[in-house]
Amino acid sequence: PIPLPPSVRWLSETDWAEAWKSGYSVQHIGRCLVIKPSWLTYAATRGQVVIELDPGLAFGTGLHPSTRLCLAALEDYLQCGDQVLDVGTGSGILSIAAAKLGAGGVIALDIDDTALEVARENIIRNGVQDLILLRRASLGPLTEPRGEDDPVEIFNASGAWDGTFDLLLMNILPDVVARSAEAIAACLAKGGIFIVSGIIQSQEKLVREALTAAGLVIKECRVLENWIALIGHSSVDNTL
Repeated sequence: PIPLPPSVRWLSETDWAEAWKSGYSVQHIGRCLVIKPSWLTYAATRGQVVIELDPGLAFGTGLHPSTRLCLAALEDYLQCGDQVLDVGTGSGILSIAAAKLGAGGVIALDIDDTALEVARENIIRNGVQDLILLRRASLGPLTEPRGEDDPVEIFNASGAWDGTFDLLLMNILPDVVARSAEAIAACLAKGGIFIVSGIIQSQEKLVREALTAAGLVIKECRVLENWIALIGHSSVDNTL
């Protein structure tokens, strides 16, 4: 058969920003997490933790396997009252989940202004603004430094946050995770948990080696649709 010629239709920016919503529905992740798009209604049942989300143009809808891996691991590992660091917060989905699951406080980092604005709106939408602090910052040096008119803070440049966090979340590019390994180790309390994802299988070795070289202990590897999350902890005796 002769293939039909493709049809082309120009979409305005508004159309593009809104059209995807037709395929975004309520999601159930882990044992109790529910991601509810802000424009839909949902009657929660007892024990469910509902996150109302409008990701806009920021990463973090809950649809991507790497985000789902992080959310499920967060549900398993977070302890009530934990201090949490969310690196590359995007839509704020992981920070909001941590706050609603019982974190004592969350600091959420991103270098993108659009992501920070979207995250701020979602945090307020979920009523957890008293628990989450947004910072325009990177955990480690950027590969392409911004100009003087667009500076990005290096979050732990002074070492003030050494040993502060009980749990660290990082759902980002594998090379960024690897480059940030020493900073991850510095920020974690003794025995503190890290959950890092956004890793494709071909890049797992790179990330594993960087985390291990920084003295971090990898205890678990979870896989979903060829995406990987590595879960582990800092050295308990802090001698590595």
